[in-house]
Amino acid sequence: MDKNQLKEAAARILAASKNTKTEPERPTWQPSNKWDDGGYPWRHRKALQRELASTGVPWLHWDEPATTDLLRASEELKAGDSLMILLGPRGTGKTQAAVEMSLKLDLYLQEGGRPIDHMYMPLGELLNKEKSSWDDKTMESPIKKAKSAGLLVLDEIQESSASDWERQQLTLLIDDRYRNMKRTILIGNLVRSGLEEFLSKSISSRIRETGQIIEMAGKRYR
Repeated sequence: MDKNQLKEAAARILAASKNTKTEPERPTWQPSNKWDDGGYPWRHRKALQRELASTGVPWLHWDEPATTDLLRASEELKAGDSLMILLGPRGTGKTQAAVEMSLKLDLYLQEGGRPIDHMYMPLGELLNKEKSSWDDKTMESPIKKAKSAGLLVLDEIQESSASDWERQQLTLLIDDRYRNMKRTILIGNLVRSGLEEFLSKSISSRIRETGQIIEMAGKRYR
């Protein structure tokens, strides 16, 4: 191949490269430090990160009617004062949905320059740490921290609230957040029937007033 042929071949390759359409760059997974420090489970964060890397959308595909309910709940969280509860058997995606809603909220608030503190914790762990703080004066009260978090996600609520003290602490915590118009998500392996007796009439009333009950009874994720 002489020099002219090489030049012609190079020109064809250059022209072809200019006409090649490149895939649009996917949005990157960039939660704020306030979300990153919220204590969300790594398993659920990794599942969300994989989905974002492949689609660029911070939302997995849920069965109906969960999809509609979760999208509406996500919008209510953006609006502010809200109390949500996710119900259903194990493996139906309750915690994953809460992690996704929290990230959507974080990305939305970042755009407005007003990110908030996040806090995720199983209810039993929160109450046990609160008891430990009684003897450790250098330890900040976990319940006090939970009261102030911009978004509080309490998981496995069915594992606690057995004693009068536990039920009282949960009710006082939710009432405090209600008064201060804080965003809260509760997660439990429960059914709707008997929910009021389990959570107390006060919390059930707060849910009806400022949020919704979402039943995750469709596709299982484990």
